[in-house]
Formats: sequence, C-alpha cells, structure tokens
Amino acid sequence: MSQSDYIALLALSVALLAALYARWAAKETKKANEISLHIHKVEIYEEVLSFLDCFRGLFNVPTAERLEVFRKKAVQRAEIYLSKEVHCQLVKIYEYCRESEMWLSIASSKDRKAEDIPNELEVRQKYKSVLGLLNPVIRNIKTGAKIN
Repeated sequence: MSQSDYIALLALSVALLAALYARWAAKETKKANEISLHIHKVEIYEEVLSFLDCFRGLFNVPTAERLEVFRKKAVQRAEIYLSKEVHCQLVKIYEYCRESEMWLSIASSKDRKAEDIPNELEVRQKYKSVLGLLNPVIRNIKTGAKIN
C-alpha cells in the first residue's frame, strides 16, 4: 500500500468517527429536548394542582390575583406544551372561574341591593363546581406528560 492509500484509509476512518459522533449527538439532543418539554409539562401540572388547593375548605375559592397566576402559568403555557384538548379544558376552567369571581365580587359588595343577585354563599358553592372540570384535566395532563 502506498502513502496515498494510508491517507485515504485515515480519512475514511475520520469520516466514520465523525458520522458516529454526529449520530450520538443527535440522539442526545433529542433526549434533551424531550426532557425540556417534560419539565414544562410538569410545571403546568404542578400549577393546576396548586390551583386545585385553592378550593380546599368549605368556602375557599381562589382570589382574582390567584386566578391570574393560574392563567399565566397554566392556561397560556398549555397552548404550547400540551394537547389542544387539554388547553381547551384549561381555558374553559379559567373562563368559568373568572365569571364566578366577578359574581363573587358583586355578591360580596356592600352596595348589593338587587334581589335577583345571588348571595355570596350561593356563588361560592357554584364556584366550587369547577372541581368537576379540574379533576379530569389533571388526569389528562398526567397521562399526556407521562407523570406517575
């Protein structure tokens, strides 16, 4: 074998090693992206669980400020990281809670004079019915994010 044959074999070896390294790097990059996406899904899941805790107790419901945190940390992010179905469920929950929060502020106001406005207790009880919507969406997020 001549010197040019050795150089050609060396070049072939380097090319094969580069191809193997590129393949390995691509697999690692894909794995890192999956982990990154999983982290965002877990954060949304944790926010929904935290929001669920706002309903613990007989008359407890989230404040308007807490509802806004839920919108920013769960509803908005779900559009990017979760399925369209889960995002629509979270939007529905948020809108229901926002409407309930408005009714709660009307019912608890001191200037409440109209007889057709429900009292604060009725509004809080209706507000809590959102738990029927929250539990299925938690299961969907858990399944989609593969959280055990």
